[in-house]
Amino acid sequence: MDPQEVARLVADVGIGAAAGIGATDKYSPNAARVDNMRQLLSSDGFGSQLNGGSRGTPRIYKRSRIFVATKGVGEKIRTGDQFYIDSAHMNHLEVFDNKGRIRVVLNPDGSVNEVKTVKAIKEGRRLK
Repeated sequence: MDPQEVARLVADVGIGAAAGIGATDKYSPNAARVDNMRQLLSSDGFGSQLNGGSRGTPRIYKRSRIFVATKGVGEKIRTGDQFYIDSAHMNHLEVFDNKGRIRVVLNPDGSVNEVKTVKAIKEGRRLK
């Protein structure tokens, strides 16, 4: 990872999570599963915030529609960020900056999935 990626990781998830310290997220298959983005956007809380602050694009990535934030949503999604729901597990959103670089992975309630965020950043995941 280059220094800018490390700085982004620390800013997004904190120094402890970036270093893998205190990451207690255990893998639980489909624990917070949603059937599709429409279900998430129509849910209370974070889903309704997401619905009011984003729009779908015609782009598809990994069998999921890409959305773009039209305003900041919650604490982690900024105006211009792009995101999609992971179609393999349907239990997290992958959020990318406006240049397609991974920023953070969020659970359907809007909380940061630290383990998946660290993994995605270490892999250098990009939205293509």
